[in-house]
Amino acid sequence: MALILISVFTHLVVPRPLRHLTNVTQRQAQGDLTSRVELLPQDEFGQLGTVFNRMTSQLARLIGNLEQRVIEHTRDLDITSEVTRQTTRVFDMDELLRHMANLTREGFNPTHVSVFLYEPKTNRFGTQFIGVVKPQFSGVTITHS
Repeated sequence: MALILISVFTHLVVPRPLRHLTNVTQRQAQGDLTSRVELLPQDEFGQLGTVFNRMTSQLARLIGNLEQRVIEHTRDLDITSEVTRQTTRVFDMDELLRHMANLTREGFNPTHVSVFLYEPKTNRFGTQFIGVVKPQFSGVTITHS
């Protein structure tokens, strides 16, 4: 009789938490990071379920942070691409520099914008343009060095 009870216990009680844990982890492996292990027993299965829940939460948080960083980097690339596109459309240097500084200011909100141009005759970089960006000043100024 004891052997039968042990057999029933082994086939009914032990596999249930294991099946639940397996089902949840399979859903998580398919991308459902909202799936969690429920009704955790106070044994090794419960500890394992708790660890899986914690690991899944951390993974979901990491993926969310990564997605946000991709969005931010994509925005930065779009701004940079627009600035680069404008360099092929404007031929007056002062107008081009003013326009690039404004696009940079609008997109990235820096405290100032400087453009350094290479001078092959002197083999040096010179500050061709400085765009001053202050809260009380809405425009940019051009200075040549």
